[in-house]
Amino acid sequence: MAISRSQINAIKDFGLRTILLGMFDQHIVVGQALGINILEPTNSPQTPASLPPPSASFSVTGANGAFNISITNPKQSINKTIYHELSYAGVVSFVGPTTTLPVQTTTQLSVPAPGVTAFWRLRSSYDQDNWNAYQTQPGKVSSGLQSSAASEAAVALNQTNYANVDSVDVGSSAIVRVFGKAGPNTQYPSVKGSQETIRPSATIINVPFSTQQVVGFDEENYQVRGTLPEQLIDKIVPTRR
Repeated sequence: MAISRSQINAIKDFGLRTILLGMFDQHIVVGQALGINILEPTNSPQTPASLPPPSASFSVTGANGAFNISITNPKQSINKTIYHELSYAGVVSFVGPTTTLPVQTTTQLSVPAPGVTAFWRLRSSYDQDNWNAYQTQPGKVSSGLQSSAASEAAVALNQTNYANVDSVDVGSSAIVRVFGKAGPNTQYPSVKGSQETIRPSATIINVPFSTQQVVGFDEENYQVRGTLPEQLIDKIVPTRR
């Protein structure tokens, strides 16, 4: 039989009424934590409470180009399934580009993201509809760069190309030409591991005299920069000096 607060308040004995109201409130707190209504039992499985779970604790560390996350569920929800949503961004306000991971129930996971530094936040839910407030881990976390020990076995790291690069005086500046074995305006092969790609020839104009330039290709355009490290960024393949 269901028990209500109004039924207890109708009891004339003040002492008994006070004791029963205290017990009633304690049952409500326990029921909310477990996601059930203890005071209104049924013969069928009860639906989860609409209230979100207490906050879980979590920590994020970075190493070898990956973020490692550990989540500790609250003790009050030990018998319940808790869904977690993790997200990270470059600013602590999470205004702007934010990466949100798929909702999951696991409490230990690793997220590959070489060279990324970010703030992390977590929220949790019993039903994926009602969520508790976000909590943010203090400070940025760096994933670090991927070490050779963390690289996939037999990954293709060697690359080369068969481009010819020269420069020609055109008056007030020089032009830099990139071309294949057959001469100017011909294509050349670029090899990465076991994969070969044919790249186009190019003429780069307005290159200052008395400068040493490194040519790179970003899969769309050629560009010249003063040092090799400037060409060793994502999506740029050094061509030749």
